[in-house]
Amino acid sequence: SGGPGEAMSRPAVESQAWSRRRWWGMVLSLFALQVGLLCWFGARGPVQRRLVSPAPRLQLVSPAAGELLALTDPTLFVHGHPQSFAGVEWMPIPAPKYEPPTWSEPPRWLSLDAQQLGADFRRFVQTNRPFAFSFSGKPEAALAVPHLGDLVPATAHPSVVRVEGPLAARRWLNPPALQGWEHSDLLTNSIVQVLVNGDGFVVSQVLLGTSGLPQADSAALESARLAQFEPLPSAGERETSMASMELGDLIFEWQTLPLSPTNAPPAKP
Repeated sequence: SGGPGEAMSRPAVESQAWSRRRWWGMVLSLFALQVGLLCWFGARGPVQRRLVSPAPRLQLVSPAAGELLALTDPTLFVHGHPQSFAGVEWMPIPAPKYEPPTWSEPPRWLSLDAQQLGADFRRFVQTNRPFAFSFSGKPEAALAVPHLGDLVPATAHPSVVRVEGPLAARRWLNPPALQGWEHSDLLTNSIVQVLVNGDGFVVSQVLLGTSGLPQADSAALESARLAQFEPLPSAGERETSMASMELGDLIFEWQTLPLSPTNAPPAKP
């Protein structure tokens, strides 16, 4: 219920307001116009790679390009230059020519002065006097037959054997009778290690030290194998036990005898 002026302004305001459909039509039209401009003015060919500008680089100039570089010299036509238009005629410096002299002198051999032969030896004899040798006469040695004397053993005491180690506490029931050995040098000791069970019998024997004579070492091993010691108490119960085994060293000290003479001394007249 307004006046006539208010009734006339309402249709004018309504005519100025756009509807939603009109807005969407305007947006789509602008989008289609933009796509058309891009397709019309855009590049239609393949995308080309952008070339990189070449960087400065160094390169050795060949002798053939030396003349081209000489043209860039600013003093080429100002001062005298070997590469100028007249430089070939008046600028080159002549190279000196050297010719070695030819050797034409014949060889001269050194002459031998016969008067000087032996001069150094004669001078040595004159300055170095020889010393006199003195000889003293001695009577001739009287030859006599040496007296060999009686052959005595190289070692005074006979061959013996002793027991060392835990086995030394047990009595040796059958000690061997040892002999002496003939040898050119003194014999050292034969050392045999034995393992004895509870009954007193030797289970194993090993030669630890040699005397220098194989026969003496063999006799020591044989004596150690046949050795029998005093059995331990209750040996029957511990006969096969390792607790009843005892180690010992049998040291044989050999008597060294001199070698028998092969040639008897001559009988006295």
